Amino acid sequence: MAQNPLSKNTVVLAGLTPPIPGGSMWHILDIARRLKTYKPILLTQKGTQAQQEGIECITVPYKQHKSTYIRNLSFFIASIPKLKAVMKDHQIIHFHENFFFPLIPYFKKRKKTIIVTLHGFRGFAYYDKKFLWKHFRRWIQQADQVIAVSADDKKILEKEFPGKVTYIPNGVDIKQFPRSKQKGKNILFIGRVHPQKGVHILLEAFKHIQKEFPNEKLVIAGPAEGAYAEECKKNASKNVTFIGKYPREQLPKLFKEAKMIVLPSLWEGMALTLTEALASEKPIIVSNLPSMASLVKSGKNGILVEPNNVEELTKAIKFVLTHKKEAEKMGKAGRKTAEAYDWAKISLKTEQVYKKNAK
Repeated sequence: MAQNPLSKNTVVLAGLTPPIPGGSMWHILDIARRLKTYKPILLTQKGTQAQQEGIECITVPYKQHKSTYIRNLSFFIASIPKLKAVMKDHQIIHFHENFFFPLIPYFKKRKKTIIVTLHGFRGFAYYDKKFLWKHFRRWIQQADQVIAVSADDKKILEKEFPGKVTYIPNGVDIKQFPRSKQKGKNILFIGRVHPQKGVHILLEAFKHIQKEFPNEKLVIAGPAEGAYAEECKKNASKNVTFIGKYPREQLPKLFKEAKMIVLPSLWEGMALTLTEALASEKPIIVSNLPSMASLVKSGKNGILVEPNNVEELTKAIKFVLTHKKEAEKMGKAGRKTAEAYDWAKISLKTEQVYKKNAK
């Protein structure tokens, strides 16, 4: 088959985009929007934002099921023939999801350029369990370049894959989050309602907050599907609102209406929501995880709390509610931190990885 003349200047970006809309999905889209030297092709679903913006997509169906694992697995299986077909005419494939890592040897044998981004790899079963990690390590080792989204992850990955690791963090569209003098009325959580995100910890802390501050309101914004989400809704106290999946363009409004943003993750890479929360110029409370602590200096541009610690989280929320001047200073400092992570800069670094490894 004659090679497509665009093949060496095209990159196929593959991740779960959806079935699970989340940080990695928006990361892929924000990179694709800003590529200048390379033409992006996205593995995605019919009718997604990427298609609406005119970005070329490979559409893949998936099984509608209440189980996240089954939905993701069905998406992966349906993706295999699509990826094999499109990669006949293209050279570079960029994987953003661990479900796809078993395909790395297949494309490596066909002399394709393989880039892997690990959107946080600790806290997940394939790294925590030695038997599984042995296989994932072998697959990832065959990639041409490994991208870490947090500085701490980079340190660990460099030991596993020496000479192959580049640190490129998540970015933020600063223009999307204009400065706001609005004080806000809600305590806000942004993200998937998933055990990883520690929503149950926040709900418990909020029960303590209500005893002293009965008029406070908590907004949980993000996809809320499955047994865990149902349990969270069942156990939520008064003044907690689950708004579910929201239009992306509504995000600045959610931040504007917030008096603080709380991200109580139990494990995390570098959450995309973190840079967006910093850009919102509102005080933030986040888990003291290496990826979070690389951006947030407690007491300066936010507050760090130990993960899975209801007492610490409650104390931090109370501090923001009762120390308004200090909270305002933290919000302003957070905005300055976010300005260094504009997506235009992040996209340029990603293109440099493509150029360096292009065959």
